[in-house]
Amino acid sequence: MPYPANHRAEVKEKIIQSARSLFNVHGFDNVSLHQIMAGAGLTHGGFYGYFDSKSDLYAEVLGCFFTDPKWKSRGKASK
Repeated sequence: MPYPANHRAEVKEKIIQSARSLFNVHGFDNVSLHQIMAGAGLTHGGFYGYFDSKSDLYAEVLGCFFTDPKWKSRGKASK
């Protein structure tokens, strides 16, 4: 049975949201792809079907910072 039409976009968004939260709290260098994918509820091996590298994902996350008005309310930053 094929995936729904929006499946790929939803999975990519899960990865971005997981990375966003983790990068916000721990920084780029202190977060692994395994942590990002686990946070998205996915396996590490699936990452490269959506992004070429961790740096490419980071660029996408930074792009969200500039284009998503809800950015500040989405992270899991500690207070």
